[in-house]
Amino acid sequence: MKTFYFTFGFDQFLLDGESAANCYVAIEADSMGEARVKMVEMYGYQWAFSYREEDKAECIDKYNTRQVPFGS
Repeated sequence: MKTFYFTFGFDQFLLDGESAANCYVAIEADSMGEARVKMVEMYGYQWAFSYREEDKAECIDKYNTRQVPFGS
């Protein structure tokens, strides 16, 4: 299993109604395709970008984003 990361846009919201701006979720899956399916099942298409584990430092950590639990 690998970890994949999904970010949200400024005009998107988490399932509890909280703003998802500068937030991301981590999903464990065997492939990016499987992780994307899980993301769409949970959030529909209300998210911005997907990243591989090896891209986390450059694409997630660099921008001071906040991790939220998957499904929040």
